[in-house]
Amino acid sequence: MSRPKARTTLKYLLKGLSKLLFLVGALFFLVGGRAIHEFGHVERVLAEVLGLATAAVLFFCGYMAKSAIEDLEWEQANEEATTSAEENSGSSLN
Repeated sequence: MSRPKARTTLKYLLKGLSKLLFLVGALFFLVGGRAIHEFGHVERVLAEVLGLATAAVLFFCGYMAKSAIEDLEWEQANEEATTSAEENSGSSLN
């Protein structure tokens, strides 16, 4: 698998992962505490705190995935600019 194709595949994977993490984080934010309380038989206040903490961790992971996508796009653009600059400088020398 070539490097640009691997980057493209990784970008699509990370986009899907970040959207999934944000979605699950939102669900945990809305109903996580109640679900932990009902199914885990944990005190309500502790369950709400655990639900919020889990949502925060999921949102952070989603943000990190989005940040990785931006880094990949920046590296790809920088690599393309460097390659085209090298080609232009090589052709102007001839």
